[in-house]
Amino acid sequence: MCSLLMAAQAHWADEDLDALIDFLFSKHATSVDSGATFKDNIWTEAAEIVNKVLPKIPPKKGGLKTKGSCKSKWGKVKPNHA
Repeated sequence: MCSLLMAAQAHWADEDLDALIDFLFSKHATSVDSGATFKDNIWTEAAEIVNKVLPKIPPKKGGLKTKGSCKSKWGKVKPNHA
């Protein structure tokens, strides 16, 4: 029998989102490619930064943020912050 293990979906607390936005704004001038999007390595670094917003009380919900979840979250909140 084969079972698939799925990673827990990331939960975005306000502190996580603040850390992501602060990080992206700090990197904007030097890390945007010609298409006005962040380079891939920035999303990896963003995930590392956001995941360091620990420990949390109450304990953190959901899985760790990945470069994909950071990029997806930014796509959803960008219109409000750009």
